[in-house]
Amino acid sequence: MLGSSHGYFINDFSGQGIDLAYNGATLSTPLQRLEAGVKVSALYSTKITDHNICPQGGVQLQIGAENLHIAAWQRDLGDTVYVNLVVTGEAIEIHMTSRSGQSVLPQYADIWTHMLASIAPLPGLPPSTTHPCG
Repeated sequence: MLGSSHGYFINDFSGQGIDLAYNGATLSTPLQRLEAGVKVSALYSTKITDHNICPQGGVQLQIGAENLHIAAWQRDLGDTVYVNLVVTGEAIEIHMTSRSGQSVLPQYADIWTHMLASIAPLPGLPPSTTHPCG
C-alpha cells in the first residue's frame, strides 16, 4: 500500500530520508483504506547540519518491540504527528501526516502505535560513542 518512489540524503550526506504514500494498489481492506489517507516520512542521521531531527520537546513516551523500550518524544500538531528519538548514535524522526488535513491521531492512532511498537535497533550493532544531538 504505502510505497516510495525516492529516497534522499540530509545533513551533509550523514543521513537519509524516505517519504511513503499510497501507491495506487486496490483498497480492499479497512486497513488499506486507512493507510491510503496518510503520508509517512522517516529521517535518520549521525550528525545534524541542515535538518534538526533531534528530540525537540513534546510528550515523552516509550516505543519499541516487545520488551525493548526506547525513549522518544511525540509532538501532535493536528494534521501531523512527529516522534523523535536517538538509537545507536542515529537521530531519527518519523512523522505521519493526514492527506485530508484533518487531525491525524484520532483516526490513525492504531497505525501509529503499531508502527512505533515495531522500532528496534539492528541486532549486533556496537554501542555508539557519539551522540548526534549533543
